[in-house]
Amino acid sequence: VTSRVLEYLSRNSEAGAEGCRVLVMTGKGGVLSAAVKEILDRSCSYVVQDRKAAYAEELSAKDFDVLLLTELSNGQLASAAMGVPYGAEARPLLEALSAGIPALVMEDGLCFKNDKNCSGPLSELYAGYFDRVVSYGLTSVSAATLESALKKASPLKAGAAAAESCGPVYQGKVLTERELLGILKQSAAKKVAISADTIVTPLAKDLIRAKNLEIVRN
Repeated sequence: VTSRVLEYLSRNSEAGAEGCRVLVMTGKGGVLSAAVKEILDRSCSYVVQDRKAAYAEELSAKDFDVLLLTELSNGQLASAAMGVPYGAEARPLLEALSAGIPALVMEDGLCFKNDKNCSGPLSELYAGYFDRVVSYGLTSVSAATLESALKKASPLKAGAAAAESCGPVYQGKVLTERELLGILKQSAAKKVAISADTIVTPLAKDLIRAKNLEIVRN
């Protein structure tokens, strides 16, 4: 425990004031790739927890600014799609999605896409699960786009962006499609500022994409 705490504090000091706090979840005994580790080292402070260790020392996604999954198992995917917080490896993802915390998954860590033994019907089932979790707020990233996604999630950068926004500010805890439509009727701005812990519903996210809006968390 002491070594984990010292490792976290070391990374936190190296990341600087603008770095976001990232919970990195891997598979059992998972090891970060050199490319991902290099990006994390220079972009943020982070704690790595593999799936097995999560049961011994479960961490909450709500204590971090970003959740990064280097691997998303079929079980995790199914649990998240159905909204079932089954086990310590699935709970952080649902915590992040429900609290509006950015949740990222590495493209090459999607197990259902890499499983050669997964049959056609099962593959379609998991693909549907994945689309559903994406609608909840999960974002797929590659090594090339990871750093930009982390910078976008930085609390200080998000706050600065909100300060520069000329759009309306929504102060509620949950942003629904109906409330967003009400905001759009009152303002033609393309930016809407919300608080860091505001939950954006799936229907509201669909409207955001359709209207090409920018949601800025402050």
